[in-house]
Amino acid sequence: MWLFGAVFFACVLWSVTARAAPVSGLYEAEALLADTSEPARADAELRALETVLIKLTGDSSINVLEVMALYDRGVSDLVRDSRQQLSAGGASRQLWVQFDRRQLDNLLQLAQVSRWGAERPLGTVILAVDDGRGAEILAAADASGRAATIMAAARRRAIPLVLPLMDLTDQRSVDPARADTGPADQLGQIRRRYRGEALIFGSLRRTGQDWTARWTLDAPGGAQRWEQRGQPVWLLETLVDRVADVLGSRFRDNAPAPRVAGSDPAPSPFQTQPPVTRDRPATPTAPRAPAGGAAAVSGVGTAPRTVTPVSPVNVPQRTGPAQLHAGGLHPSDGLAVTVNGVYGVRGYGRLLAHLRELPGVDDVVVTGVAGRQVGVVLRGSGGRLVVSESLAADFLLQLDPVSGAGHYRFQP
Repeated sequence: MWLFGAVFFACVLWSVTARAAPVSGLYEAEALLADTSEPARADAELRALETVLIKLTGDSSINVLEVMALYDRGVSDLVRDSRQQLSAGGASRQLWVQFDRRQLDNLLQLAQVSRWGAERPLGTVILAVDDGRGAEILAAADASGRAATIMAAARRRAIPLVLPLMDLTDQRSVDPARADTGPADQLGQIRRRYRGEALIFGSLRRTGQDWTARWTLDAPGGAQRWEQRGQPVWLLETLVDRVADVLGSRFRDNAPAPRVAGSDPAPSPFQTQPPVTRDRPATPTAPRAPAGGAAAVSGVGTAPRTVTPVSPVNVPQRTGPAQLHAGGLHPSDGLAVTVNGVYGVRGYGRLLAHLRELPGVDDVVVTGVAGRQVGVVLRGSGGRLVVSESLAADFLLQLDPVSGAGHYRFQP
């Protein structure tokens, strides 16, 4: 009965003219700042970059390390401005980061990642909440914190969502007890009033210690329906993530992001903006975090990314990134190795810092990232033999007998 009502409801609603809305702040984000140390700041910059990449692509499964592997400088070199600030409740310190648009767009182009434009479908959320005392439609002025949870998640994913005002007009238009089943004519009045291009409607009901949510997303390309159990905050944040992933997969550009108009042609695709005064000097290299933000939701229409571990003998011949390295040399001019056992942000940062300090190593190029495995090419003026001898004498990098020649295990 519920599915029949949802389908009938969707058919009626699509007869109404819908609209899109522009979003702002695509190149900026906030991230938790653990302390005032440089490693903590680098970690926050990376997490902010991950949030921005998700905003720009509409894909929560994007791997920030895979993208940054094409860039031979640190995350801080992409930062245009930043500042420390307290969270809304003052309970934690955050780092607000704004990234350089030109460099980031060119990086997405180099990574061949499609970008989602700033004009995005407007979504209208009609949600009946029943905590055991009767169902009510969640209004924009809701004081329980649920509306704030939805809107905060929408800002994080850069999608425009609206909740009904639930004034006298809305109260006459929808019955909370039947919000997810009909009647279609009344719900159609909501759609005509708010004119969302995407409609999200459903119910959130307490079932013992947990809550049950039933959702329908009706948008160009077809409707999706699903049911979940959990706590309200998680359910609402997961809802927004899924809606953003679905809309992003349907509306983002099929082609890689175009170069920004007006950028000067140069051998390197990364054009540095004029220096901007920031509250700290830029660091040459920032540790990079694994993609661990919003989890990818199954069934949203995006194909999973696969990363091929780097071969210790044959380095992938990529034409674009070769422009990024000193002297125009390709990474294959160095010694290609694969390092296993790299755990998390700090482990990745420690590995790169350690490799750059090895005697005889002048340049470190990341060529691939796959889970806890990092492929790098080490280059030095003394050639591969000198680099090999330096690795053999190092006590933090040990040959991995299980994986074979060219594989090392990092043991910091």
